[in-house]
Amino acid sequence: MSKILPESEEASDIVLNRMGRALVATIQVNLTPSVIDRLQNQLLEKIRVDFAPFLILELSGLDMIDLDEFEQLKKMTTMAEIMGVKSIYSGLQPAVVITLIQLNANVNELQTVLNLDEAFEMIRTA
Repeated sequence: MSKILPESEEASDIVLNRMGRALVATIQVNLTPSVIDRLQNQLLEKIRVDFAPFLILELSGLDMIDLDEFEQLKKMTTMAEIMGVKSIYSGLQPAVVITLIQLNANVNELQTVLNLDEAFEMIRTA
């Protein structure tokens, strides 16, 4: 298990785990550009070292997200896809979904599920 450390001394609430055929990035903290950058770097290195064909972004801990943060997450999953990893967004809260739609975020190509159980079911049947 890898924990991403923020610039402060405290550990953040972003954890990377390998679970079967997936890397699971559990995000339980508000995103900032520096947190996203560190997540991106650790995630891509984890893919390189411990390849898994799927990435699950478990986002149930996000209460809010702005368009820039969402676009950065999408870029990160595009990078993972270039490395051969399919991405699944899991656990988006209703307020986050409403915000993304109101901001006209492009969500058309996202693979989304309500929770981790559904993400693992999607992987199992892939």
